[in-house]
Amino acid sequence: MAADRKMDPAGRDSVLAATLAQYPGAFIGAIDAAGLFTTLPEELAAAGLRPIEGPSSALGLVIGEDHRIAVDTWHRLIAEGVANNLVRPIAAPDRQVRLHLIDMTHRLGVHVCVLSGMEDHRAGLSLPSDQVRPRLVTMYKDPTAVITEAGPEVVPLLGWSAGVRWTWFIPRTTTGRSPAGWSC
Repeated sequence: MAADRKMDPAGRDSVLAATLAQYPGAFIGAIDAAGLFTTLPEELAAAGLRPIEGPSSALGLVIGEDHRIAVDTWHRLIAEGVANNLVRPIAAPDRQVRLHLIDMTHRLGVHVCVLSGMEDHRAGLSLPSDQVRPRLVTMYKDPTAVITEAGPEVVPLLGWSAGVRWTWFIPRTTTGRSPAGWSC
């Protein structure tokens, strides 16, 4: 069972302490239960590592081809309590760095992300990142087919916002027959 494989809290505390001691110039971030970066707890902020700022998740730090590696590392973290893997950061896609994930929910209420191997990245600069495109959007339209409300994720996903008639997105060659086949 997965619970049998998960490292005990004392072991995870030791892994975090060793990681912070071994990589004093690394980047650090806090991750919530949904996998999104959140505010760094004071104890971690005081560790002196550079905070990860900008991306909403670790997927925003690595090149697209390494997203699967980052997701697999996250799943291993959930199952085992600690995980790490080599990834290529957007800041330096020609090199590999290590993504360390440590479950510290027992003490800090968050998972900890440490990105080592970027110690030579200029101090004071944030780590370049990409915004991960959302895959789901909620939209509402009025009886005249005008989109009246759309979630904030619609702009990065589709490039437009509310106030657009949904029939504008149907190819002109099918506009005449498509609405006839739809029921209201």
